[in-house]
Amino acid sequence: MIIRILFLLFSLPFCFSSMSANDTPQNKGQFMYVLHLEGLDLHKSSVKSSEILRHLPYGTKLVLRKSATTINLKIDRIEAGMAEVSYNGQIGYIFEGYISKFPAPKGITNYATYVRSIRENKVDVYYEDIRKDWGKNKFERTFSIDLPTGNWAEAFLIAQQLFAIPERVFVPKQWDEPSEHKEYENDLEELAKEFLRLSYDEKGFLSSMSYQYDGIMDDQVVTLTIDEEASKIKVKEVKNIKK
Repeated sequence: MIIRILFLLFSLPFCFSSMSANDTPQNKGQFMYVLHLEGLDLHKSSVKSSEILRHLPYGTKLVLRKSATTINLKIDRIEAGMAEVSYNGQIGYIFEGYISKFPAPKGITNYATYVRSIRENKVDVYYEDIRKDWGKNKFERTFSIDLPTGNWAEAFLIAQQLFAIPERVFVPKQWDEPSEHKEYENDLEELAKEFLRLSYDEKGFLSSMSYQYDGIMDDQVVTLTIDEEASKIKVKEVKNIKK
């Protein structure tokens, strides 16, 4: 199986520089979901060291009352603040970088079902799901979805969890030193290789990211592209299945 996963992020403007998953006032009162795989703690105040009221597992549904006013915390490589939320009538504060208006996708194999869950949360999305049969047990499936978000980290987490991209592939920094190019290579198993390449524009913003995994069976390509004018990120997976 040869699996190739490729992410491309083009023309990232300054307005996409925030790493918070919810950076618009109109999100207030909207249902949100916990995307951190280990869950998040609900705190008594906006100070992260404050009393923990309860732990909210991955996928927990809550209501956003007020977005974070400052970005002063970091979990993994995601920078955000503490948002005011309510859960079962209890008001508290939670790290905003790992909550999203898109339901938690990990473990979902029926993409149409996932799209319906997004729409049930009153979020409009467009998607295509095309299957081609080449005969002799060879199939190609192309799935694409337009996520109405201008936040790279949020879209990355959805793509990573929906398409079962390994957790070791972490969210890249959204800005760095100009003209810097990084490469990451890791031997995962016999005949398997992993590559991660990041490129930044002349202003220091992330302009492209490519992640490639070479295995020994099926082929898979995933792309992420930003539509600046429409404030959306297109996520597309093309998978070739050879049985």
